[in-house]
Amino acid sequence: MKIGIFGGTFNPPHLGHIRACRAFSDIIKPDRLFIIPTYLPPLKQAYDILPAHRLEMCRLAFPFAEICDFEIKNGGVSYTYKTVRHLRESYPDAELFMLIGTDQLAQLEKWRESGYLSENLTFAVAPRYGDKAKFEKEFERHLGMGFRLVRIPIAETEVSSTEVRSGSSTLLTPEVAKYIKEHHLYMNKSEQIKADLYAQKPRRINHIEGVYECALELRDTHFPELTDEKIAEAAYMHDFTKEWSAEKQLELMAEYGVKPDAEGLAEKLFHARTAALLAKHIYNLSDDVCSAIYYHTTGRANMTPLEKVIYFADYIEKNRTYIDCVDVRDTYKMLMEQGDPLALDKAILYSLDLTLENLLKKCQYIHEDTVSARNYLYLTINRKDK
Repeated sequence: MKIGIFGGTFNPPHLGHIRACRAFSDIIKPDRLFIIPTYLPPLKQAYDILPAHRLEMCRLAFPFAEICDFEIKNGGVSYTYKTVRHLRESYPDAELFMLIGTDQLAQLEKWRESGYLSENLTFAVAPRYGDKAKFEKEFERHLGMGFRLVRIPIAETEVSSTEVRSGSSTLLTPEVAKYIKEHHLYMNKSEQIKADLYAQKPRRINHIEGVYECALELRDTHFPELTDEKIAEAAYMHDFTKEWSAEKQLELMAEYGVKPDAEGLAEKLFHARTAALLAKHIYNLSDDVCSAIYYHTTGRANMTPLEKVIYFADYIEKNRTYIDCVDVRDTYKMLMEQGDPLALDKAILYSLDLTLENLLKKCQYIHEDTVSARNYLYLTINRKDK
């Protein structure tokens, strides 16, 4: 009895994997062919896609094989010798063949329990595109080390999971491509945030898109060093919890040990705090992005470029029709037309003054960060204007 084994991260499984697996099956002619996704590969970094997704994609990509979840269920680092030992115990009289590539061949002696593997396993090696010379060198070297090897000739085409994750869906089967699209896999963080945001069907989506567009314009004008990704992450995340109930937001803050203290007097500030918590703990966004989200409502003294961009874009984006927002937007445009080098800071200061004026008129709570932001900008502008 012959058993074929093809293990890997399959993140995702692509046409290159399928082509190699079929060639392997044609040469070895195994009685049973197992596809075994790893949990964590020992010689690679971890990845973000849940193991369950990779298992399901393998089922879709390899309908002609059996999908084995041994390594997924086992958890931890996936060492090949453990899997081979498991199969050897299940099939003591079977011949075991494992499909590997040139890169894996070059590291065989580094694998845990490589001696056990050389005694219990034949490695079927499929060369990668452009690796002929390296392949032959490593093949002969490892034969000399006592490894049992067989060549698996395949058509020379280069396909990488990295390329596929970057959006090359033509390198996937239609079934896998559809699964990836339906489950929003392999998105960058801002794309994932946007997809999750739209799934909530928020009423404020026009405002959020307006903040994103305005933030890009402000970035281009004042802070070209800020990346598109950081702008998108902060813009799409800033009002992520805006429509959540106060109770739900308080529960989230309690979960992460955050006390609202005096902010209990101003529930409108909750969403900036809770969105920043999600940004940090769920989406693993950088500290500067989380800070821009956290302070987008109040501002603070000595704001960073990203904090200024998100704060001000939230105030003046094109969908804002409040009189104060229109006034600040027009003032900013006028200052820019005049060529004032402090146009952005002066417009932000004006917005803070209007905010403070409105809060005082309504006898509402004023957050200390807003006062600090206003005074810091006032002093900064006056020093620079002199």
